[in-house]
Amino acid sequence: MQREFFFVANWKMQLTYMQSIACAKAYTQVCSKNTVIVCPSYESLSIVKQELKETTIALGAQDISAYASGAYTGQVSAQSLKEVGCSYCIIGHSERRQYNQETNALIVQKLEQLLRVSIIPIICVGETAAQKQAGTTLNDIYAQLDPLLPLLSKSISTKILIAYEPVWAIGTGEQPTKEEVAAVLDALDQYIKKNISQASVFLLYGGSVIAETAPVYADIQTLDGFLVGGASIDFQKCKNIVSLEK
Repeated sequence: MQREFFFVANWKMQLTYMQSIACAKAYTQVCSKNTVIVCPSYESLSIVKQELKETTIALGAQDISAYASGAYTGQVSAQSLKEVGCSYCIIGHSERRQYNQETNALIVQKLEQLLRVSIIPIICVGETAAQKQAGTTLNDIYAQLDPLLPLLSKSISTKILIAYEPVWAIGTGEQPTKEEVAAVLDALDQYIKKNISQASVFLLYGGSVIAETAPVYADIQTLDGFLVGGASIDFQKCKNIVSLEK
């Protein structure tokens, strides 16, 4: 049986409400055997869901509150995302870690909220340029995942997506080699088999993924898909990535 392959489109804050509607309409042209997930900004979730209702494309959120409810101005609960129609949610993205000072402990809380309402997490991990230069990439990634293990090891009935996104490659145009990506994904695969073997875990790559470079990575044995940022908001540029198959 062919293993599921994912294309996650993280639109970030690149599109306005009206632009998100137009982008969603373009995505209705998707013809792919892969699992396609679009992650618009909060205010566009409901309308994008409506635009995609006749397709197999899934809806995802870009982030989640660490709390179930309460006086947390500007935050959005897991239950609200569930009611809007989200079946996936990104947590731990490097931009959240950098600009919002999100800690591993906070990401544990967010994961707990997602699992509570059966939203599939897309957990981002990766190393900075300084960590890469210091040769500590794997140790730094494991440090991000280790606190999540108690929850992940219990998540037998749900999918878990882990996206490796080298921070130094996001939005910079820099690209790790196929060998570098394969080495990290292979190590993560062994880490998963050792620590969360009962869960259904899929490994994605994200980091300035574009149509020209995605095929280079696509045949990495342990790769299960892509987390795509900038290229995902222009359907003409990303449609070749969406259609890639293992």
